[in-house]
Amino acid sequence: MKTIQSLSFALFCGAALLVPAAASAGPAECLVEAEGQAIFDGRCDFKSTDKDGSFEFSGAGLTGSVLVDPGATTGIAFYENKTGRGENGSWRLGDVDRDGACWKNQYGRICAWALGTRPGQGGRRAAAPVRPTPVRQASEQVGGRYRFPYATLGEWEIARYTFDPAGRELDYCSAVKLTGSEQGLRAVSNIESTGYGFSGYASVASSGPVPVAWWFDNDPRPVHYETTMTVDRDPEGFDWRMLFETNDDPGSADGFMNSNAVHYAYVVDGQDHVETFSLSGSNAALKAMFDCRQ
Repeated sequence: MKTIQSLSFALFCGAALLVPAAASAGPAECLVEAEGQAIFDGRCDFKSTDKDGSFEFSGAGLTGSVLVDPGATTGIAFYENKTGRGENGSWRLGDVDRDGACWKNQYGRICAWALGTRPGQGGRRAAAPVRPTPVRQASEQVGGRYRFPYATLGEWEIARYTFDPAGRELDYCSAVKLTGSEQGLRAVSNIESTGYGFSGYASVASSGPVPVAWWFDNDPRPVHYETTMTVDRDPEGFDWRMLFETNDDPGSADGFMNSNAVHYAYVVDGQDHVETFSLSGSNAALKAMFDCRQ
């Protein structure tokens, strides 16, 4: 499934890995394998791009990426191929696990080594190839949409919902974090709009719009963010209290991606009620959700 156009690559420290302190930018040795074929194998340009440990690398017609939650050992891998080896285009490799300097799954792997540290050089043992397996992941039909699992980043589940079983006609992508049986956070986005919302105690007791005050971290001015939030039912039949914004405006993405917590205050049976949710992992989750739309 072709899913991406812009890429970033994340790796964490360890033997033979490129890390921010050691190599913020410069040459490296890179390997990208998919379906048992080496798509790229050689010198690449490597650059640190983000405080969360993200990197970019490119070389000779290929760009690779792994989006990883800070400190995690799992991520999502992508590659954009214009090398003439394998099938050209932008491809999602899928959920991957860290193994030394590589991020891999049963479909393939993406690796980056500091110069002179790659296995197989200087008497080191070379890494074994990955067996060929189809890259595309199957979808399931839910509520009149086709759901493609996109990534799991910590507590966050990212999915792509389309109108067609081939995954081409996008409805939206979502990032969901469940914190209880009927509690959690949800973000959704397509090319036109992005929505942020929650499910909490009696949050959808009324099916109509309700006023909700919301704020990030310890901001003492929640009334500044007071708005009307509507009920949105996802394809699985679960109701969320949501606020939708057009993508023409800066919107709330920065707050959700870079804050520690979000609070929602609303009235239940005549009494004020506040739901608080940790935003741990939201930066990587929303980056993946936005990439998923492509």
